[in-house]
This record gives sequence, C-alpha cells and structure tokens, in this order.
Amino acid sequence: MQMKKLLLGLALMQVAVLCAEDFVATSPDGSLKATVSFTDGKLSYSVSRDGRMLVSKSPLGLKLSTSNLSESLELVEVDSGTVDDSYILPVGKRSQYRDHCNTLTLTMKRNTWRMNVLFRLYDDGLGFRYEFPAQRSLAYFVIKEERTEFALTGD
Repeated sequence: MQMKKLLLGLALMQVAVLCAEDFVATSPDGSLKATVSFTDGKLSYSVSRDGRMLVSKSPLGLKLSTSNLSESLELVEVDSGTVDDSYILPVGKRSQYRDHCNTLTLTMKRNTWRMNVLFRLYDDGLGFRYEFPAQRSLAYFVIKEERTEFALTGD
C-alpha cells in the first residue's frame, strides 16, 4: 500500500513539473539574467544581476476587450537569438552606436489569439514588449488592463 502511495506521489510531482517551464536569457556579458516562467497557463518573469535578485517573480500579461491574455495561455514556441547591429544618429556625443543584446521570444496562444512576448537583454539593462503578429482573428482590440507587474526587491 505504501509503495502505491509513493508511486502516486512521484507521478503527481512529475505532472507538476511538466506544468512549469523556465526559460532563461542572459546579457551578452552574462551579468544580467531574465527568467521567464510558464506555469499553469500563466507567464511571469524575474531579473537578476550577478546573482543578486533585482525583480522578483512578477506576472506578465494583458487583458484585452475580447480576450484575457494573462491566463489560460498555451505555449506555442520559444526562440532565442542575438542582435548585433550599429546605427548612426545625426546628433549626440557619438555618431555611431551599437545595438548588442540577446533575445528571448515566447509565442503564446489563447483560443484564436496569438501574442509574442519579446525580451532584449543588454549588458546595462533589459526591455520587453508584447507583440501581436498578423492573424485572422485580429482586426481591432482595446487593451483594458495591463497585468504586468514589477516586484522590485528591497536592495
């Protein structure tokens, strides 16, 4: 009987692990790290620099006029890459600048809606945005609520 309970417990732990996935991206020099977690249909993220937590686990998502893209999400695709470009500005201290970062893109789906969450990690900071790729069900929408949070640590 105890063996059955143990096996059942192990099976339940495996199911819990299968429901949670973490995706990590770092800055080019490796000092900045973003971890994006997908657990039970919800996205969250955290940020650390040199092992010190800057932003603790915080939710991601949007509530639109026609769909709630902060829960009951499905993970469609994860992609990572590197950007290393230069650009010129006619004013400023220098004329040429470098755009060098590592990227992490998660494509999410809820019903017929698709949404990309794009992270860019630079040596001196990071940014992320929501992007809606062209899709048949997307003609017009209103963002009703921003569900993104920034849970800063006390440091």
